[in-house]
Amino acid sequence: MILNRKDYYLQEGIMKKITYILIMIGALMIVLAACSSASSTDKKSEKLTINTTVFPLKSFTEQIGGKHVEVKSIYPAGTDLHSYEPTQKDLMEATKADLFIYLYWGRLRPCC
Repeated sequence: MILNRKDYYLQEGIMKKITYILIMIGALMIVLAACSSASSTDKKSEKLTINTTVFPLKSFTEQIGGKHVEVKSIYPAGTDLHSYEPTQKDLMEATKADLFIYLYWGRLRPCC
């Protein structure tokens, strides 16, 4: 089959469009695969981690959150709250929580 110039350029243009569409579909598939994550389904089953300061806040948070939260106090058991100074390691552990609740001059302050 002999093609004249007009038919040749028409077929060449169609092939370029098909190639462009296939490349775009491939790129879209890569982007969508990169955006999906298996860990996003695992997050739903995890409990929300909350750190608090004093025991009343810990108890208050546990009662409200129930089975959906894991609450820890940054103060070790049996410590004097007025003289306790957390170490750098204690502060780093406290920052790993999803939420930190503390009292500031008698007012409840949630902090992310």
